[in-house]
Amino acid sequence: MQALQHVYDMDRKWYLSVNNDFATNGNIGNLEFGGTRWSMQGEWKIGYKDTRGYEAEGRLGRYIGEKQWLYPYIGADWTCRKGEAGERNMFRQTTKKDREMDGTLGARYMLPLLLIADARIDTDGKVRLQLERDDIPLTSRLRLSFSLNTDRDYSVGLHYILTSHLSVSTNYDKNLHWGVGLMLTY
Repeated sequence: MQALQHVYDMDRKWYLSVNNDFATNGNIGNLEFGGTRWSMQGEWKIGYKDTRGYEAEGRLGRYIGEKQWLYPYIGADWTCRKGEAGERNMFRQTTKKDREMDGTLGARYMLPLLLIADARIDTDGKVRLQLERDDIPLTSRLRLSFSLNTDRDYSVGLHYILTSHLSVSTNYDKNLHWGVGLMLTY
């Protein structure tokens, strides 16, 4: 019986992964703490100027199915950016990005080519669809990342891997604009 218990030990382990890009336009990062089924995920973008503002979002969810392509979640989204109140998204819903905190309910799904589709609704009734992909290998050391959504936010980034934990990066974000920096990966 004890030998059978060791077979499932790997399923019960939790891990932490963090990417943090210290760039000239802001601090951009994500983290994940989870096991094979449950996962807590977070993302942030912090601008160095008030007009660039900040965004942070957190999710708690569970991977469904044998292949674990579907990830339903609940979460929270904090946004503060001066001068952007009243913007409309692609669904013609008005946003209050000057200062907003909302709860979210959504699902992420892994598409072919490892693209992640994210559909969610927040506590104000606003819907957001998003498509993203991190770590697209262009060469053995050069990686591409992108994200775009129906709030008309988008970003693209490149990073060149120096060591297993350090990369040189450049990115463009609609709100933070151009930046170069160092990315730490754990």
